[in-house]
Parts: sequence; structure tokens; C-alpha cells
Amino acid sequence: MKIKISDMLDTTDGFDLELPEEGMVSAEKIKEVTMKKIHDTKGASRRGRRISKVGVAAIVAAAVLALSGAAYAVSQWTGFASTEGLTNRQIQELIDSASQTSYQSEDRDGNVTYYDENGNEEFTLTAEEAVAYEQAMIEAKEQAVRDSTTLVDVDTMDMVPTGITELAVNEDGSFEDFIVSNGHMVIFYPEGSQGYDLKAGDTVTLTLPTDEVCYMAYGMTQDGVATECAVVQTAEQSYTFEIPEDGSYCFYIIYYSAGANSFTGGSITVN
Repeated sequence: MKIKISDMLDTTDGFDLELPEEGMVSAEKIKEVTMKKIHDTKGASRRGRRISKVGVAAIVAAAVLALSGAAYAVSQWTGFASTEGLTNRQIQELIDSASQTSYQSEDRDGNVTYYDENGNEEFTLTAEEAVAYEQAMIEAKEQAVRDSTTLVDVDTMDMVPTGITELAVNEDGSFEDFIVSNGHMVIFYPEGSQGYDLKAGDTVTLTLPTDEVCYMAYGMTQDGVATECAVVQTAEQSYTFEIPEDGSYCFYIIYYSAGANSFTGGSITVN
């Protein structure tokens, strides 16, 4: 169903939209909620900076994404999933779902129409609205990634991952099997602690066996700062870190191959 954001807009004060955390909502419901907020806001004098139509467009576009079927689909796959208790078929379905992407098209007037991974039309924005929408989505997503971890300062990394999962490592060095998709980061930390207390000269080996050849970045953090990253291509994923100085360390991977892959029997060994 097509919905033009510009149909909703008028010059107005900023406002907050109360959005459901998940689920599918129709375009009509989006418009109803937004118009009610605009109408209620006009009747009240509120202090603060006024925002332009483009600003409102970004807010409403975010509401569209949050309320649309696309947001619902994304909530089913965050880039990481534990495979404990899953059958081989369920694991493969998760891997396949990571390859499904939404897309967009532009008409002669510059209007941009967005579609879900099944080719269903979701909503349409003017060229100006699309720029604001996409920029707002990038900034919101990157901030969400920053807020998702306490183990690393994301801004010390070369780039912001698509998502971050903190994965506890047991005393015996084992951790749960998982699936990870392109651009997602997994940080390994000792259960019950914020990091491994290591000495200069120690070595740590992170092993992630898999059946598929893939590209993987291996890195470590020292006291929350990303300090090292090396990209390797192999099926028998294993990397050994040499600890340069005393400190508290965590170790991470970023999956760089297309789609997704599953890893079983992984471990961390400290020497």
C-alpha cells in the first residue's frame, strides 16, 4: 500500500510519537496517529526549537519504518541468533533469511518507493523526504549499535558494525553455537566479568569452526578500546592474539562474507 509522507505534513512544533515495539500496523493507522499528534500539537503552546517539514518528514518516516511490515521482518533477524536447540532445517532457514533484503525505486519526478524483501510496496517519499529519511535511519541505527554494548567504545573502531552481540564465555572456554550475518560483530567476554585480566606476553586463541569458507575480522579490545583487527579467509576459523601489555581484554569477530554463516564448537583458550 502506498503512502506519501508529504500528505501528512504541516509546519508544527516537534512532538514524540509513541510507537509499538513490534508488530504490523497499516499505513492508515500511521497517518491517523501522526495527524492526531500534529492536530493536538497545534492547539498547545510549547517551548523549544521548531522543526522544518523535512525534520517532521524524518520523524514520520521513522514511524513508518517502525510500524511497517519491514520493521516487523527485521525484528525476526537481528544479525545474530543462538542455534541451541534448533534443527538443521531451522538453522538453514535463518541463514537464508539473512539474504533477504528490501529495495527501492525512483520515478521520473524523483519520488522514491520502498519495497520489502518480497517485492511488496510499502511507502513512497519525495526526493527531499527520502534523503532525510535515509540519513535519519543511518544515524538512528548507528546510535542503537553504540548503545547496545558496554564492552567496547564503538567510536574507537574503524567503522560502526551493523549490530553487536555480547557473548559470554564459560570457565572451560566454550560458548554457545550461533549464526551471524554480514557486518555483525560478536564480542566474547568471560562470564561474570567485563573482560579477561591478562598480562603482557599472554596468548589467546579464538577458534570458530565452520563448514563454509568465509571472511572474518578478528579483533580485541583493551579496557573498552578497540586495539587490533585482522581480516582472514578460511573455513577452519582460528586466530591467536598476543597480549601487548597488562590490561582487561575482550575479543571479537566481525563477519564480512555475504549472507550468514553458522559456527559450532567454538572456544577461547588463554595461555
